[in-house]
Amino acid sequence: MDKASINKKTTWLYHSNPENTNRFVLGQKGKKIIACIGVNPSTASPEKPDNTIRSVKRIADYNGFDGWAMYNIYPQRATDPAALDQAVNKADAAVNCQMIYDSIKALNIETVWLAWGNLIDSRAYLKNCLIGIYEILKEENLHWKIIGKPTKRGHPSHPLYKKRENPLIDFDMEAYLKKRL
Repeated sequence: MDKASINKKTTWLYHSNPENTNRFVLGQKGKKIIACIGVNPSTASPEKPDNTIRSVKRIADYNGFDGWAMYNIYPQRATDPAALDQAVNKADAAVNCQMIYDSIKALNIETVWLAWGNLIDSRAYLKNCLIGIYEILKEENLHWKIIGKPTKRGHPSHPLYKKRENPLIDFDMEAYLKKRL
């Protein structure tokens, strides 16, 4: 899929801070939207989708979703998670959590695809940020999903370099949080 095909007749979802150093949501509207949660946003935007965003769109399409919304455990933009803040910015994490909740509610999203891979281990605070996101969403009766097998460390696989033909699989988020975090 090229840049032109991802941008053709698309109504974009895009929310960032004024400086564009934090991104809270990037996606495409549709009648049936899936939420995808990664670790942190890169430089992708509606004008310039990256390979991860292209993978999310392909896999969402394959699974019958005509829209998708990309969220992240932590909102700081970095092409490499090693460049993330050494310590959590609690205000940014709180805004991110609330933006995810508000967006999922407003878009009537029912399915959440977890897709952070082992990158969650790059900063200790990411696990606490994930717990915060889960806590705010757990009463929403969402369907938690992954693609393929978890990583060797037990984390949901990252979508980059995954084939389009990846069915979503049920995932026990509560058990994951108890066991892995």
